[in-house]
Amino acid sequence: MIDRPDPRRATLLRKGGVVESPEGPMPLDRNGSHLEIFFVGAEFFDLLGDPIPPEHVGRGRPPHVVTDEKRFKVMLLLALEKTEAEVAAAIGISDKTLRKHYSRQLKVRDDARLRLEGEIWKTVAMKAATGDTGAIRELNRMLDKHDQVRLSKSIAQRPPSEEKASPLGKKEKARQAAHEVDGMYAPPAAPNQIN
Repeated sequence: MIDRPDPRRATLLRKGGVVESPEGPMPLDRNGSHLEIFFVGAEFFDLLGDPIPPEHVGRGRPPHVVTDEKRFKVMLLLALEKTEAEVAAAIGISDKTLRKHYSRQLKVRDDARLRLEGEIWKTVAMKAATGDTGAIRELNRMLDKHDQVRLSKSIAQRPPSEEKASPLGKKEKARQAAHEVDGMYAPPAAPNQIN
């Protein structure tokens, strides 16, 4: 294992497989510019911003590290109805790795939208409770939208109203009156028995 300098003080520059640091030259344990590492605080990150576990040494892709931020990103993408391949590509892993590390989130795919909306409502309500005027306005807007959706659902479930008959015109009234003649001018009744 390579002894690395204190990451907080190291200023790294890549030069032909050797990194210059305040303590002197340090050989890289990776090949290729896309696999170079840089330091932030006391953690190692690759160029895509993913943390590299300290026990990983040598070539190859470091093992996937699950973080709360990545879990939230997966839930957000599932709420937006993205496919597994799209979600995996968004966090930079394969479909198989996604199913291995995020199987719990994938099982509740149908509830992802509701869970995300619940988180948003909770966050906005908590900020509004502290007196944040922007959050109060947003909460009022969300409540109005919710009321509109609820009202539209109740209107859609309402039984269809009976349509009023349109008023009859002169000719229609005359035809109807001709069929309702009584008395001596009424048409004869149909015979009861036919021989």
